[in-house]
Amino acid sequence: MNRKTSIAFIAAGLIAGTSAFAMSVETENNEVRMMGGKHRSAMMMSKLSTHMDKEFTTDQVRTLSEARLIMQGNPNVRVDEVKPTENGYSVTIVTQDNSLVEELKLAKNAMPLERYEALQKRMENRSSGELRERMKDRGERKARAGQRGHKGPRGQAGHKMMAREFTADQIETLTEAKLIMRGNDNLKLGKVTSTDNGYNVTIVTQDNSLVEEQQLAKNGMPLDRFEKIQKRIEARKAKVDAK
Repeated sequence: MNRKTSIAFIAAGLIAGTSAFAMSVETENNEVRMMGGKHRSAMMMSKLSTHMDKEFTTDQVRTLSEARLIMQGNPNVRVDEVKPTENGYSVTIVTQDNSLVEELKLAKNAMPLERYEALQKRMENRSSGELRERMKDRGERKARAGQRGHKGPRGQAGHKMMAREFTADQIETLTEAKLIMRGNDNLKLGKVTSTDNGYNVTIVTQDNSLVEEQQLAKNGMPLDRFEKIQKRIEARKAKVDAK
């Protein structure tokens, strides 16, 4: 098992919500994009159904919430309390001087509770065909926006992501969040080691047997992918400058 997967979060499907966190791994996203519409919507339905059934512990929700804040890039806020509730969790976000910023109500799978309940209702009330069509349309719109829109890799958000530089502690939290989303209790973070170009991250089993080693750029992307994107950006810039 030697998959190099991005922790740059990357299509953070639930990060887009007010507090949820999902890690759409880059390689999986590529597979989905290459599929035909019918197979793509079926895979999306399967992933959604799997995620809806997840139940995270208090510690896991804390890690996912901390990862969300890291991705938002605001160093002045932090996770304070994470309390179990009847329907999931209450997470308070505060400033470094403990002023309340917001209180998040999350479902047991770490989705914003309102979003979870709305999705649950839709899945119960609509036929699977109708829901698949809606998800197919939504997925295709997102793919088009990612290729051409201002939030795509060629837009301002893409350049901002490329310029990010995470600390070793942040990479550790993001990796732990990724492992939580994988849902394999036999895996854990081994070591995060700084390098000239970013970080080396090892994933191990509970008995410390090596599973995979990742070479990451400073922004958390797989280093080889980061370098390819950087070359494309530089080539486009040179082309524009030459005009």
